[in-house]
Order: sequence, then C-alpha cells, then structure tokens
Amino acid sequence: MARRRVGGGKATRVCFLDIETTGTEADVSMVTGIGILEEGGRFMFIQVEKPEDEKAGLEKALKILSGYDVVFTWRGRDFDVPFIVARALKHGVDPSPLYEVMHLDLADFTRSHMRLSRTDLYNVARFLGIKKDVATQGRDMPLTYLETLAREKRKPWRKIREHCRDDLVTLMQVYRRLKPLLKMLKPELAL
Repeated sequence: MARRRVGGGKATRVCFLDIETTGTEADVSMVTGIGILEEGGRFMFIQVEKPEDEKAGLEKALKILSGYDVVFTWRGRDFDVPFIVARALKHGVDPSPLYEVMHLDLADFTRSHMRLSRTDLYNVARFLGIKKDVATQGRDMPLTYLETLAREKRKPWRKIREHCRDDLVTLMQVYRRLKPLLKMLKPELAL
C-alpha cells in the first residue's frame, strides 16, 4: 500500500486506525466514526454525526493519515482500508493519500507468525496478557449509531468513541508486544 519511503534518519511516524460503520459492506453502509491513535497515545476521533457529514469526515481522516509514515490496523487490509476507499470514491474524494503511507494489518501478521486457535483482537490480546474491554463490541456499533440518530443524544456517541479508543489502545499494546518481531521481519517499516 505504500509509496512513501520511511526512515532515512528521521523517526518513523506511526499511528493506529480503526473505523466504525453501520455495516460491513460499503455500498449499503457508511462510516460513522474514524479513530486514529498516535504511538505516543494521542487519540483523535472523527465523528460522522449524520450521513451528509461522511464526506467531510473522510476528507479530514485522509488528511490526518497522510501525515504518518506507517498505519497499523486490525483486519484493515480486508475491511477498514477498502471501506474507506469505497466510501471516499462514492463521495468523489481522492483516497490515494491512504496508499501513500505504509500499512500493516497486524491481524494478517499475527496469523502468519503466531499459531493461535483464534486471531480476533480480543483473543490475541488475551493470549498476550493484555486487558480489553468487551462490554461493548464492534457488532454493537451500528445499533448504537442508529440510537444516536433517533434520540439526538450525546451519550451513545461517547459509547462509540470509547469503543473505538479501546480497540485502538489494545491494538497499540499488541503492536508493542510484536514490535521486536516486526523490526526483524519488516525492516522496511523502520520502527
């Protein structure tokens, strides 16, 4: 996915990406939130409050992501990235900034380098001794978003934002555990 060269004596700028959507297919669903967590811990959440706000949210996220060298996701190769690309193209937004940064799907990396019975984020985190909040799960987010629209209340947004943040913090903790292996097997990331 990457065109940009990383390293070259400068510190590699790393972030973690997760999206929240109303479903799993971009032609019949939409983005409701985009979470970006910097390696240093700064969390940004782009909230798509109404369907007509999706284009602006995607534009903002793509601009932010273009400022990083490496983007890590969990299932991002099959879900987050293609979903963002499809929705951006639908709105006439150029998704190419997403392809100018290096991307590594840590779910793919885990499946390739760790023999586990289940490789969803929760189970990998649990195996590595990392705590993850499971009170709210990804499958709960579409209904939470619809409740937010129907009630026009802020509380469900907090639930969506915190779920996204929890996923990203867990992803970053998994990344930190895998980092020695990533440095050895993926030197092009210049971690």
